[in-house]
Amino acid sequence: ISNNQIVMKRNRVAPYDMLKMLEKEGIIGSVYPALISTTGNSTSVADSTRMGQEIAERLVSAGVNGVILTST
Repeated sequence: ISNNQIVMKRNRVAPYDMLKMLEKEGIIGSVYPALISTTGNSTSVADSTRMGQEIAERLVSAGVNGVILTST
């Protein structure tokens, strides 16, 4: 399996370029400085729940009030 297409078109998985454009135009406030990602295959429900709670706490404490959820 190759990730060449993702590396070449990285904004396709997470539309960072479009978000930065919207931020620059003042349409959205600001873009969080990090991309948060998890693996979904073979992750237990308990681990997924824990990771989701940890991510949510991190974003809430940083004042994030919107997210984009994508799937590959």
